[in-house]
Amino acid sequence: MAKKLLFGFFILYSGLIAIALILNLVFFQEQFALPFTGMLSVSVAQASLTGFKDVSMADISAFYHFSSLLITQIAGILVLTWLLKCYWQLTGKNGPDYTLGSALLLTFKVSLLAEFGLALFFFYAIPVEIAHADYANKILAAITLAVNSFNHAGLPLIDSLLDPVALQRSYVVQIGVIGGSVLGGLGIFVLDELLSPKKLRLRLHHPEIDWSGITKLSVYGSAVLLLSFTGLFYLQESNSSAKDMNIVESVIAGAFEISGSRGFGYSLFQGSFGYLQGIASFLGAGAFSAGGGSTLLLFVFAFGLFKSGNKDSSEQNMLARLGKNVLLYVLVVFGTLSLIAVAFNSFSNYRIVLDDLWLIFSTNRHPVAENSNGYTDVLKCTANIAGRLSFIVPCHLTMSKV
Repeated sequence: MAKKLLFGFFILYSGLIAIALILNLVFFQEQFALPFTGMLSVSVAQASLTGFKDVSMADISAFYHFSSLLITQIAGILVLTWLLKCYWQLTGKNGPDYTLGSALLLTFKVSLLAEFGLALFFFYAIPVEIAHADYANKILAAITLAVNSFNHAGLPLIDSLLDPVALQRSYVVQIGVIGGSVLGGLGIFVLDELLSPKKLRLRLHHPEIDWSGITKLSVYGSAVLLLSFTGLFYLQESNSSAKDMNIVESVIAGAFEISGSRGFGYSLFQGSFGYLQGIASFLGAGAFSAGGGSTLLLFVFAFGLFKSGNKDSSEQNMLARLGKNVLLYVLVVFGTLSLIAVAFNSFSNYRIVLDDLWLIFSTNRHPVAENSNGYTDVLKCTANIAGRLSFIVPCHLTMSKV
């Protein structure tokens, strides 16, 4: 079963990359002004839910935005469906209510409901002035922010829809992006356990029923990261990028920056908050979410939450095995990619090995340069694909031993 699931995911994921590449080559290569390997980088980033950057397009069409959103939506449902099925399989849920089709249906319902609510919020929150006084831009920006923030897919071209300078002062919009990032970072299983009316009624009548370990870990870990790093942002940036903000504005800006660092690779304050953003990117989003590749190491970091619990907990034991497999995968694969990058001097300096290469591998942000060579693009694509698989593969390795 584990091998079939892994093979199925790889086939669908590869097919999505191929579809994105064909669309980009046929319709958008002239707009991107990139060589084939550069277009491959963009396509891999789209299918991997990774924000790409450093791409300039002469005229970004509405058709491109919609096609990009479609790829993002399909990729998000694919990843979330597989992770939900993996979690069910790892925790011994194998009945007729826990098939791959059931996972797809639940993912589809939860994702679209969350994104619809977020899109409505953004539509009313975005002033038409910052959408370049264009209602079509406002509608497209609302949908883009909803889909991309929930799926942690980056906001690579949002600047073409919204004025980035005005967005720095649009705190209600920033709150919406934070909310979308938090919801998407929890994952479908956690959202269903927290918000399902059926399960809420069950807990109302049976308060002794406890939350699952993965729900506690995702909620508590996300809250601790968001609050602590927001406070650190305020302390560090109060005399620089946040010096003209009051404390409420600084808190919102800090939460936005951390939400971006944890999964969707977008910053309103370029160059600020550097090392803290790097740490937040490493810890990442909650387990079994679309937060991205190995940024899901948060659940490894948070194992201490369960040490005082039931020593015979099957879920705890499963998470421990899964954590070891994730760490082993990351050490071997990312270590190998780093050695290749250093050995062949694929980038302008070695800092990329610890910085940009990690952001690519963690499916956070994928730099796409117009003047990069083909070898560098292929290495980046390899790192991006390996990162997207860096939770999927360990899940299936763990599953094969359950």
